[in-house]
Amino acid sequence: MSIRATLSSQLETLQKLYDTNEASVHSLQDILSKDILPGLIDELGLNQAQQEALESWLRDTPSVFRICKRHKFTTSFALEALQNTLTWRVSVLPPLDAAPPTPFLRCLPPTAHDPFGRPIVLMRLAELTGTSEALRPIIIRNMELFRLHLESMNAHRGADIGHRPILQYVALLDIKSVSFNNMHNVDLLSWYINELVPRFPGMLAAVFVLNYSWAHSGLWSIAKRTLPSSALCKVFFPSQGELLEYFSPRMIPQDYGGDMSPLSQLDDPLHSYLRPSPESLVLSPTSPASPSSAPPCSIGLVPRHAPAHPASSSRTSATNPFFGYPITYTTSSSSTPALRYGRRRKRDLLCTLVQLWWMRWKVQTTLTLAVFLVALLAYATRGSWRRRWRWRYGNLQALHSVVQTLAIL
Repeated sequence: MSIRATLSSQLETLQKLYDTNEASVHSLQDILSKDILPGLIDELGLNQAQQEALESWLRDTPSVFRICKRHKFTTSFALEALQNTLTWRVSVLPPLDAAPPTPFLRCLPPTAHDPFGRPIVLMRLAELTGTSEALRPIIIRNMELFRLHLESMNAHRGADIGHRPILQYVALLDIKSVSFNNMHNVDLLSWYINELVPRFPGMLAAVFVLNYSWAHSGLWSIAKRTLPSSALCKVFFPSQGELLEYFSPRMIPQDYGGDMSPLSQLDDPLHSYLRPSPESLVLSPTSPASPSSAPPCSIGLVPRHAPAHPASSSRTSATNPFFGYPITYTTSSSSTPALRYGRRRKRDLLCTLVQLWWMRWKVQTTLTLAVFLVALLAYATRGSWRRRWRWRYGNLQALHSVVQTLAIL
């Protein structure tokens, strides 16, 4: 089966799934907006801007659909994941301020798309340099920009009746000059799969690996053991002819054999969603603007101030995304909670049920135990008096028998 036929079949399955579950997704959006979000706003003390940001995200039906799909449209699991994502967006998502470009991750112009109208993302692994801690906020920011780009494209398509929303991207993965020496951030891949994918699930429809050679077979063997089977079926290794046959030459930059302008001359549409930082708009009057006094540009991002939290939180707290189970924070600066023992243990759920039962019936249970103890004490005291009287009566009978015996003698 050709690449186009495979992706066409996968897209048809996804669209049928969207049509079938669209009503239930809208129902979950209403529950989140009316029942969960107000309590979360009060619990975290969110300001107006943060509240509007969460409301805007909840209106993004494709994003909510992708999370529901990840949890197989099970309402309880989907609501738990959505509530967890809301908390994560407040505490972890960095501000979308203007920042230096990221050469390892970008989006091609809107005129470039696959045969099904999905936008194209370009990833250059050789440009992925820096420490894991410095790269994480940059990757988070770009994932949010990708989401906003899809939302904007769907908003423009919404005016045309009958068009389904665009749910995914198609990625070009350039692994040229990548070797084992470049794969020093193994923990970054683990963090991306375990922490970031649950917040932005199902955004990639296919990955086309470019500049692949026999030297990369070892890297692919490692990746196959790491990625799930649902992701492996979306990875393709096309030849130059297969790549141009699927996309057409006018959709591919000249850097990869297409007719589009070189990457150096193309604008990244993601930059249109960045907000200029207040520091760039306001110039301090006390110090002149000079190259020598300007601070050096850093690739790192300053994460949004996260609300203070303890090392662990109550299992019955309204902000606990894993209600009923104990959670913890891996580091003091981390704002994403995780299960304390790494899984949902039945003993933890049993302890929570006992705790909730005690909170509900504490007064009645205490009074019942008090009455029972008083009755037990009264019964024990009455039995003690009976035994004491019987002992005295028995001694008198024995003394009377002794006296009679002596009288006879």
